[in-house]
Amino acid sequence: MNKTLENERFATAKAEADKVEERILDALRRGRSFRVEAGAGSGKTYSLNRVVEWVQANKREEFQRKKQNAVCVTYTNAAVEVIRERLPNDSFVVPSTIHSFAWNAIERYQSALIDLIQNDESLWPKDAEHVEISKVRYTLGSRYTENGVHFLHHDDVLDLFCRLLDRPKFRRVFADKYPLILIDEYQDSYKPIVDRFVEYFIAKERGPQFGFFGDAWQTIYRSNNACGLIECEKLEVINKNANFRSAPKIVDVLNRLRPELPQRSAVDGFEGEVYVVTCDDFKGERRDDRGFQGDLPEDELKRRIDLLNSCTVTLVTSTTRGENSKTFAKTRAITINGWTRRATSRRAFTFGRGQTERQSL
Repeated sequence: MNKTLENERFATAKAEADKVEERILDALRRGRSFRVEAGAGSGKTYSLNRVVEWVQANKREEFQRKKQNAVCVTYTNAAVEVIRERLPNDSFVVPSTIHSFAWNAIERYQSALIDLIQNDESLWPKDAEHVEISKVRYTLGSRYTENGVHFLHHDDVLDLFCRLLDRPKFRRVFADKYPLILIDEYQDSYKPIVDRFVEYFIAKERGPQFGFFGDAWQTIYRSNNACGLIECEKLEVINKNANFRSAPKIVDVLNRLRPELPQRSAVDGFEGEVYVVTCDDFKGERRDDRGFQGDLPEDELKRRIDLLNSCTVTLVTSTTRGENSKTFAKTRAITINGWTRRATSRRAFTFGRGQTERQSL
């Protein structure tokens, strides 16, 4: 391949990515709530970090004068620590999990929490006939009552946060305290909370400004009421179209599968390879364990992978806590029965079950 052409591939994708970053910051400056739709390899984390840095540099005086906080909600405690390490110790930007954020928002409303809990048996400890409490706390995420103190389950915190969001007075205080809320991996956010953010704030263009970062196609926790794609006509949608991880042939397959979010490969030096192994001919019993419903049995999947003798594939099996075999190869995207498991280097292996998937390829 012509070396000039190779360099142009990266340069073109980088130029487009830079324009998208400016669109994100422009929405931030204008106070518009926005959703950054970022497929795998497009630089979602980079965009989020850049926004956090811009807020820290440009909003500090205003937020500190008004005793307000910008919140960056992410899914795990580990991710919270990564963001916190990038901020000064006295930062007004607060990285948090959704549970910690919800609890910090409702903790001060003890009388309202006590009233809600005492009048709803679903919030009581198991087998409790009556609950008399004087204080509500959230620590380990287990529900029990001890010496008049009621400790909340993780799910209770989100439930009570939703109930207080239904109250106009709470929403006014909440919006004043948190004028900017950034949510990482938005697609796995708790749907009842996101629905209220949209209904009470975004749709009415009042209250906090929201910035959602994620990819609806990477929703993992639908069984736990994850929201998936967030849609609202008042929400500005910004697509990230550069792909800095995957080779051109793999990006071409992705674009055929997902034409509404077309990507451009920024990878130089090779075109990549895509192999497809269909699974719809299998007549035996399929898996029904969580997260793998309908997938091929592990030994059958391994047998079909081994048929790709021309490819270098290493099958890694873990038995810890019932972990299942996962396939890693010299690839940029690996999809097993339609679910992307891991992205690595140069080839893509897709293991599909339906005719629609095969025809799309």
